[in-house]
Amino acid sequence: MGLAATADIFAALALELERAGQLCDQLEAVMAKLVEASGTTAPHDAMRDAQAVDALGQHLRGLARFSETLALQPGGPAGYDVGPALQTITLAALAARLAVETGQASGAHGPGHEEGELQLF
Repeated sequence: MGLAATADIFAALALELERAGQLCDQLEAVMAKLVEASGTTAPHDAMRDAQAVDALGQHLRGLARFSETLALQPGGPAGYDVGPALQTITLAALAARLAVETGQASGAHGPGHEEGELQLF
């Protein structure tokens, strides 16, 4: 086995993450059919589980878009401009975590939050 270009690695990763997201879609559809067919008395629990599968699919697709955007950059010893890749992610929490993990955000609380700042939910 030889060396692979970074762009090729990011592109392959994006493709596999997208495939995993598609599998989540299929799993969510199967779960919905099973819940409907079972006539369960706890549909809220089953729907919560189905929503978790949907969230996983969205998470995987966000990572796929992030990787795909990085694959389009030349990269190099200086690194990558992560900003455009972060902007492709539709899940705010995922984008915020990746911003922190890649040094693009201040503090460990996400972009725009300083240490000790009050955060209301």
